[in-house]
Amino acid sequence: MSISSSLSNSVSASSSSTVTHTPKPWSIAIFERERSHLTNFVKDKVLHLLDDTETRRIIIRAPVKSGKRELAEYMALRDMMSGDSTRCHAFLSAWHRIADEEQRKELAEHNLKVFPITKQKDVEAYMIWNRAQIRAGKKIVNHLDECDHGSGQRQVLSKIWRQVRDNVNVTNILYSATPEEVCFSSEIDDSEHNDMMDEMVAGHRVDYIPPEGYCGPGHFLDAGLVYEAKPFFENTETSCRITEQGCEIISGLRASIESHSRRNIIILRLSYIMTTGSKDQRKENKAIYQFLRNLSKFPELEGIKIVADKGDKFNNIPGLTPQIIDWSNRNYWDLITDRHPLIYVIDQTSTRSTEWTCHDRIFATHDFRNNITFSVVSQAQERVNHYAQKYGSFQPIRVYGSLKTFQLSAGRIDYDTYLKNEWKKQKVDRRSAGGAELYKVINAATRVLHPSYPSPLSPAAADQALQALGCLGTSILSERVTGTVKTVPTIRATFHRCDRESFGALATTLVEGRTFQNPFDRSIAEMTRQGIPHTAPMLGYMRGWKVLDYDRDLNVTDPHTGIVYGAGWGFTIIPGGNDPRVTICYKDGVLGVALRVMTATRDIDRLSAYKSMYPSRNPR
Repeated sequence: MSISSSLSNSVSASSSSTVTHTPKPWSIAIFERERSHLTNFVKDKVLHLLDDTETRRIIIRAPVKSGKRELAEYMALRDMMSGDSTRCHAFLSAWHRIADEEQRKELAEHNLKVFPITKQKDVEAYMIWNRAQIRAGKKIVNHLDECDHGSGQRQVLSKIWRQVRDNVNVTNILYSATPEEVCFSSEIDDSEHNDMMDEMVAGHRVDYIPPEGYCGPGHFLDAGLVYEAKPFFENTETSCRITEQGCEIISGLRASIESHSRRNIIILRLSYIMTTGSKDQRKENKAIYQFLRNLSKFPELEGIKIVADKGDKFNNIPGLTPQIIDWSNRNYWDLITDRHPLIYVIDQTSTRSTEWTCHDRIFATHDFRNNITFSVVSQAQERVNHYAQKYGSFQPIRVYGSLKTFQLSAGRIDYDTYLKNEWKKQKVDRRSAGGAELYKVINAATRVLHPSYPSPLSPAAADQALQALGCLGTSILSERVTGTVKTVPTIRATFHRCDRESFGALATTLVEGRTFQNPFDRSIAEMTRQGIPHTAPMLGYMRGWKVLDYDRDLNVTDPHTGIVYGAGWGFTIIPGGNDPRVTICYKDGVLGVALRVMTATRDIDRLSAYKSMYPSRNPR
């Protein structure tokens, strides 16, 4: 069974969500009226865990921009309004932006002590508060926001985590849309191996499903609005041009404006490095710098206002307006004309936590990357997520990004599929290619040619084909998750007593419609070649000729799961590699053959947190 990214231990949400303009702070009554889906989730899935004295850790997986901050506000407010003076709440985050000051103020207004954790003095301030609460006889609930950010084993947040992880006076609630670093650590008891368990040692994992009206990755996929991003522009020694995909997006933008749509903005993220070089050259080689410094060479951009979210760093470039983009301020966007096309060029801004109030103004977003890190790309590209109630309907933004990141986030594919490229290039034998260096584009598992590329391609063309298929670069889940998920055949083995003379009669009964060559003939020939008497134990072949024991060599126990499988040696999952096999062996001293038959495939999970403050589940 594949490790699924689908949500588990989840609560379906109410469909009666509406947008409210009631200013905060809110009362319990307002929360339960305006956020009934959220408050029901807390009551049904979380409160009993808070009251459980054995629970130390709770992971809440909540999609990007689904409102997880209000989960903490409601829990803390409940304790304050109930008069419970024995439990206090703290909100900690290593993700600290000046732009989030209003959010921190709002949290404080709902009975949460807010601690940004970015430097040593922040650690000291929290620990002073922590010890004071415990001395006063209180239990602490830590709400750790964006729990996979700043969580390296040597980063400052780890100094707090070591103190509170197993403290009997502390319950830690960890929030993130991308908690893989935690899920693949020993914080989770992965006793079923390939399934991420909801139950953890001294803790639990629950997944929050937003209410009807939430427009997340699945909504964009179903609407056919997610496209695999290719580079928006090219800058080579001989040319500097907008690519075919870039021109397609620009043409769509102009058509949108002509149809009197208010969608007149493209968000273009250029965060990748175009060419390699020394450390000093990396900044100059970043795509955003290459693009902005060559604006005059792109005739396709004529009549389009280019805004760079780089402050005053590009004041001297003709045709460029540098400014700080006020993503969360609706007044900022209302003051922008909707009759002229604009491209907002960004790099590392507008990622985690950033609240967009401009979904109804965005025609398309574009974010090409050479390599994909799920925890980073999901957080950046899913800024398009929104609640339909906020604008009156779903906002159909075209998303040019990582298609499989949206698929994984929506639970449409598993981790195995995400980590592996479906297609790869294979070099063609130069003798058959007339001496030229050519490549075929083939399926990585089946070796079948891609139907769109039936003929051999040059190295550059092969790379372009893989790029179009989203298979050129590598994909990882997190910078602090290492390992792979390997798909292997599942083999059923059975022992059949026989010798050279009786094998012929047995062979016709082993597999219906299948015949087998007598393995004893090859064994005797090999023993003769080695000068081994025919009266000696018979040799079987598996990674070389040797005497094989059925239980030791051919019907083995997986050390990670305790499940008995037939040995998979000699089998592959590609066509022609899964034929039944017979192998000479002994069982309890009796001569015979092992029949091995492939019955399915299974994933072997070797993923684990690495250099993380969360302990590795595969200690090195």
